[in-house]
Amino acid sequence: MLKKLRGLDWSLYILPIALWLIGVSVLWSLTYANVDHSISSLAPKQFIYGIIGLSLSVVMAAIDYRSLRQFAWIIGLIALILLLAVELFGTTSLGATRWLDFKFFQLQPSEIAKIALIIVLATLFVQYIDRVSAKMFILASVIVGAPLFLVLKQPDLGTAIILVLTSLGVLLSMRMKRMHYIGLTIVAGLIIIIGTLAYKNITPF
Repeated sequence: MLKKLRGLDWSLYILPIALWLIGVSVLWSLTYANVDHSISSLAPKQFIYGIIGLSLSVVMAAIDYRSLRQFAWIIGLIALILLLAVELFGTTSLGATRWLDFKFFQLQPSEIAKIALIIVLATLFVQYIDRVSAKMFILASVIVGAPLFLVLKQPDLGTAIILVLTSLGVLLSMRMKRMHYIGLTIVAGLIIIIGTLAYKNITPF
């Protein structure tokens, strides 16, 4: 791990760190004199979240991503369970139920689902890298469809579209024939249209 850390391009962290510190500074200047604690604590919270995020990014960069293959299905199952937990115990705000309230912080499982979906699909497709089959498409449809359905139920159309586009991005890395790509484009378009109609509660009657 130490060898990987030494090989990191640390210059990539300069811009995110600068934006993070500028954002914290702006929040502090706007809220430091506010008597409302929920507002005045925004800057310190943002600073702490930034440290946590940067630490996690360094740790993840030092991990060999190929080692995630052995945990892919566990990661996918955890993401799905968290999305189900939102449906059962989620916190509702502004008409949407997207968060799990752990008192000291709120977790949005759909963000975890984005990463989990990439890992699970990549693990599946690596088995079919030289041969595209109907079985692969069925499995991929189930893997994408389950979290997509739960995210649309929240409702969160933006994240749902990202899940679809992310899945297509992973599929594009495979060696497929032109007809497969055309078919995938049509299916993705239908999913987005149906998802949009479901999100807006639009029915044909």
